[in-house]
Amino acid sequence: MSDLYPAGHEGWARLNEAIEHFEEAPAAPHYVVSPAIGLLSVSWDEVIPQPQWEPEHTRPDWDDYFLDIARAVAARADCRRRKVGAVIVGPDHRILSTGYNGAPAGQPGCLSGACPRGLLSYDEVKEFSDYSQGPGRCVSLHAELNAVVHLGKPSIPAGSTIYITDQPCDGCRKAIAAAGITRIITPGGTA
Repeated sequence: MSDLYPAGHEGWARLNEAIEHFEEAPAAPHYVVSPAIGLLSVSWDEVIPQPQWEPEHTRPDWDDYFLDIARAVAARADCRRRKVGAVIVGPDHRILSTGYNGAPAGQPGCLSGACPRGLLSYDEVKEFSDYSQGPGRCVSLHAELNAVVHLGKPSIPAGSTIYITDQPCDGCRKAIAAAGITRIITPGGTA
């Protein structure tokens, strides 16, 4: 190939050499040359793969966003059998309160061995069996109840939503309704 730039200009010889080197590569670069200015750009798109960008930035809808936050809250749960998180959100999409299942503040919990239910397998005490008495008695408050208790009813605006990583039990459904929360969202949809 003939030189793109005339000899005698400092640095042009090295540029011409580099261009010829890349022309020998399996996929040659593309040149954009202006007669007035010279070489404007060299693109080695086929030699050096370029990152592929999505045409539009996407983000989760509000329900997916707050369920993801509830999942992160669940990581703090003090339970050997189940980790549940809850997030109460106002109608303006602002987080009002969070909660996870665990013993009341300051009291020993499941992870320290203080919960009789946490010491038993699912074969010994079935999932969703009575939490309040017998060998399956649990010392923890549910995530939904913790979120409601920490916020308090006067602070919950009308039209608020609670996002929970699992289906609420009947007792928690009652507490949620009593708090004035009008929508329950779980990973399976509206509860």
